[in-house]
Amino acid sequence: MGNISKIFDPKSWIISNQGESNLLEGDYIYEMIIGEGESDNHVHYYIIEWISKNNYEKILDGTYTLLSFPDAATKLLLFDENKDVIPLVNGNEINWFYINENQLEEIDNMKMGAPKLKKEMQ
Repeated sequence: MGNISKIFDPKSWIISNQGESNLLEGDYIYEMIIGEGESDNHVHYYIIEWISKNNYEKILDGTYTLLSFPDAATKLLLFDENKDVIPLVNGNEINWFYINENQLEEIDNMKMGAPKLKKEMQ
């Protein structure tokens, strides 16, 4: 059956830690609980991501677009106002090794105008 996981609506994310970024001076980052899951052996876990404060604010105000993939290694893809995929933490790089084929297709679809498969957040 596999793990069952879900990503929460960004308004429901919980800041579990925060601090100044080591990557960009003056940038703040949040460690956030963005979702939860249950493993095959019924162990509950939280899904945690680091995200720049600025990026989080732009998600909330609708400037940036967010697609979620609860069962993928890379849980979130973030797109700026130009529909370019950007890292969750400013100054970081996207690790393309962990982007799967479905996510690559969604990135292409964003550049074409809109995602083909809208990923709903719960």
